[in-house]
Amino acid sequence: MTMGFEIAIEVMRFVLAGGTYVPPDHLLAPDRVSLQTPTTLSRPNALTSRELAVVRAIQEGKSNKVIAHELNMCLSTVKVHVRNVMRKMNAKNRTDVAMKA
Repeated sequence: MTMGFEIAIEVMRFVLAGGTYVPPDHLLAPDRVSLQTPTTLSRPNALTSRELAVVRAIQEGKSNKVIAHELNMCLSTVKVHVRNVMRKMNAKNRTDVAMKA
């Protein structure tokens, strides 16, 4: 109910193609992950809050430079987050990250 119509359509296409959709806010559910502790302690492939913010920006089609500016990060930090997200999600590229997220 909180996602836009265009995103909902893409989610349906992804699911119909055999993918599994998990809402981004579910990845950081309060009963499972504390924002104060690193998620890598409890679940090795869980996204941190900053990685999740980067994923949301990637889904919006933003470049690394724009993401860095909007999230007040260095460009190199954004690149590290993107690389970590791709590894954790087993994604081949940014489009794959957006679809899997």
